[in-house]
Amino acid sequence: MRFPVITSIKNTSKCAVVRVTIRRRVKHALELIIARGANAGTVTEWSRSGKVPYHELVPLLRLALQTLYAHGMYLEHRWAKIQSEAGHHV
Repeated sequence: MRFPVITSIKNTSKCAVVRVTIRRRVKHALELIIARGANAGTVTEWSRSGKVPYHELVPLLRLALQTLYAHGMYLEHRWAKIQSEAGHHV
């Protein structure tokens, strides 16, 4: 699965190795959530970037994905409602 993970120097680290490590760990955690339905406690490997264990990272990313999904669905429903109202007035 391809998805970009953007890590800026300003928000992470000046060291490219650290930024690559962060990107890799976030991608891996997202893959666990998407492909395996990972929950807290299913993976216990520690992060080398910031020492965040997967069992803490996965729930945070899961919550972020759920929030993004909910907001996206809200916007889709709002757009559909606007489109249907515009169609009735024409």
